[in-house]
Amino acid sequence: MPGEGVETPRNAVSEAALVIDLSAYQHLPPRPGGAKNAAAWVHYFSEIRGLRPESIFLLEGPDAQPAEILAAVQSAGQMTDPGGAVWVIIIGYSVTPLVQTFPKVGSVLLTYGAPTVEPLQSGQALPLLAMTKDLLDWSEAPVVLVLDACGPPGVEFSEAMLGGAEPVLYGSSWEPSAMHFTPRVGRTAAKIVTETSEGGLRGVRGMVMTSGIGDRCLATLPGGNRPALSYLALGALQGWGDDGSPDTKRSRPWLNRRFFAADGRVHGIEALDFLASITNAISDYSRDLPPRILGQSRRRLVLAGKGEASAPTIEALLGEPEDRGLVGDTGGEASPRAASFRFAGGARIRRPPPIAGWKAQSAKVRADLAPLLTRADDPTTSPELLKESWCHLRAKDPGVDALIDRECARWRRYLQRWRAFYPVLDGDHEVLLRMLEREPRAVGVAAIRRFLRVYDEYPDHPRVVAVESAMRAHLSGESQDVLRDRAEFGASASIDSGRYFRGCTDADSGCEEDETPQLRGLSSYRIDRQEVARRDYEHCRRAGACEVVDLGVCYAWTGEGFKPGAALPPAFLRPLAPQVCVTWAQAQSYCEWLGKRLPTELEWEVAARGGDRRIYPWGDEEPDCASANYAECGRLPVDVDALTSREDVFGLQHMAGNVSEWVHDRYRDTYRRTRTRNPSGSLQGRLRGVRGGSFYDPPEVLRASYRYALTPEYGYATVGFRCAAD
Repeated sequence: MPGEGVETPRNAVSEAALVIDLSAYQHLPPRPGGAKNAAAWVHYFSEIRGLRPESIFLLEGPDAQPAEILAAVQSAGQMTDPGGAVWVIIIGYSVTPLVQTFPKVGSVLLTYGAPTVEPLQSGQALPLLAMTKDLLDWSEAPVVLVLDACGPPGVEFSEAMLGGAEPVLYGSSWEPSAMHFTPRVGRTAAKIVTETSEGGLRGVRGMVMTSGIGDRCLATLPGGNRPALSYLALGALQGWGDDGSPDTKRSRPWLNRRFFAADGRVHGIEALDFLASITNAISDYSRDLPPRILGQSRRRLVLAGKGEASAPTIEALLGEPEDRGLVGDTGGEASPRAASFRFAGGARIRRPPPIAGWKAQSAKVRADLAPLLTRADDPTTSPELLKESWCHLRAKDPGVDALIDRECARWRRYLQRWRAFYPVLDGDHEVLLRMLEREPRAVGVAAIRRFLRVYDEYPDHPRVVAVESAMRAHLSGESQDVLRDRAEFGASASIDSGRYFRGCTDADSGCEEDETPQLRGLSSYRIDRQEVARRDYEHCRRAGACEVVDLGVCYAWTGEGFKPGAALPPAFLRPLAPQVCVTWAQAQSYCEWLGKRLPTELEWEVAARGGDRRIYPWGDEEPDCASANYAECGRLPVDVDALTSREDVFGLQHMAGNVSEWVHDRYRDTYRRTRTRNPSGSLQGRLRGVRGGSFYDPPEVLRASYRYALTPEYGYATVGFRCAAD
């Protein structure tokens, strides 16, 4: 068995990698940070290890079902030879038996759609034994499996949920462990064994690292919401596992140096020894079950060449995970400088070029192919549309069908990498903000320019738009603090702290009972100048931070009334149209993705009336179609950047009309008994506040003090949102 064949740091033509990101589930709690870990692994395989694009498979969310996982395992195994390796990285949840020694291989990996109470179906879980059997059967190469899958805490499954699965699901623990593959026996038999003494493994074909069992499962890194095992294992491959220098021994005495040999290669046993040492060092020793590594790897199993990263200090690991400095991780380097720093997104995700050789034998086939080939050449066509189009096209022509199958596979692989690119962009933006905070102005401006060059193919992404705003602030001579604020928030307005009026004024003849006037203190904050557009929300969805908006439960106007699932006219579907039909939670998720939140009712009203006692954002004059988009102006939304001739004090758009907006507060029919400073609404109540009036509403609803509420679990075609931040 050529174990050393795993080491192929560049041009890894005989390796394949499968990254399965199950951090987002339909019914189970999400695993925060999983998408970032998956993106860092994809970057590592592509840009550092040098795997071919077609040999990297990324399955995430709804695409990660048992059948798709097994198909990808087979494809990856067929691409390798004994001189290479198959890498499988899984981030998600699993069912594990409560044993004190080692997890049984009959455990179950929970895939997308796994319920919290209903019985599991075969399509919602994958027996790990079945997957490992396929790995051994289809691959002649060594197999390296990183199983970062703890059980969701507090979730219990009945015995009837899945035949053969352990009845109880256990969560969070502190025990990474290791398993080892034995050689195949024929084409069908596979066996996994464990050893606890060195030298007893013969013919080992690879290794598995698992995040532990029961209450000893190492779920997240201390100090940050990031799955632990897949992060630490990636660090080991990039140099943490081969850091045997005297300086390291003095600064990191907690590392167990038994198996460390600073020979420029990361051996399997070094990686396991590093994981054992580091988890012991960062763990809570008050736990009844301390961490420990089970199993060993053969000394000659080489996982990677020497990386540039050195093992972190305990202080670094207990800090924010983005500060730990993995190459390819979205956190960047410890001390980035203009002369040497490069963003992880520097690896472009290139669209597949068109292929030649089409031989259409009939006019019908030519008619079907012509528009599809045209869309494939159009850079604005979404990869999802192209993948679906190619994979569902059948010409019933053997020569053409072979090319169609090839195009389907190419666009499926491109779509996987393209989705992984979004968390990388998010992480690079975080790195840029830290540089603007810590580095001199010249370094920060150079980093802004570099970020814009790296991401010039994504000019409409909210974070790129924000950084462009920071560049404009630099050109106008603004301060360093303003640069960072603009890069973080983009087009937003700053509102100073003070004591502000809210509620109905004496000059307003349309006052209602829930608009009781009062004065309240408010800390300084920022609020978006525009409503969130469909294009912006789509970026969040592609990044895995936002859910798909379900139009089937959206209340839309039919001409006779508001009904769920009614078709939306084309005006709602333009890229810059306001994002409507979102639930309150979906709006909040988008804002959190950008590091923001929904504004409170007080914040929204102060922004809408310019900080004084005006009735409308522009003053006390009645609205017309030049100042707001309301019921008399066509009853359709306009784009979020459609300027009106009567802008408010803070330069905000559509604070009255176009679409109403979710706010943070739970609704109560009175302002009484609220805090005197920064009130945020009642702690009780089912309804959430909505402000601003929409294209459907009459003039009286456009008043800045007008209040109403809706059920937060539903979406409405008249309601969108904007975000705020402290």
